[in-house]
Amino acid sequence: MLILVIVSQVAILLLQEIDFFKDDVEKLEEQAASRVLERPIIFYGSSTVAFWPDLDETLAPIPIYNHGFGGANSAQADFHDERLLSPYDPSMVVLYIGTNDIHGFSFNSADG
Repeated sequence: MLILVIVSQVAILLLQEIDFFKDDVEKLEEQAASRVLERPIIFYGSSTVAFWPDLDETLAPIPIYNHGFGGANSAQADFHDERLLSPYDPSMVVLYIGTNDIHGFSFNSADG
């Protein structure tokens, strides 16, 4: 368990130096700013979340932000949570992450 924590912390440090998802995160922030929701449910994670095309319509009228970004693994989700979760005061977070951890740290946002 200690090794996993150390590896995760090293990955976070590397991500701070090279933010492969900068454009994706900025786009999600812009989308959220264009429609302010009070106490939304945030769907957060990798491409399984990002590529859910009708999430808003499926769960209407529940206030929802889709903050998925393709290729994300748990270290990247942890790195970006201060920007994609905390500012929105969510009533709930639905987290789908981990499948990209299985095959290693992929930084290519085209991966999913």
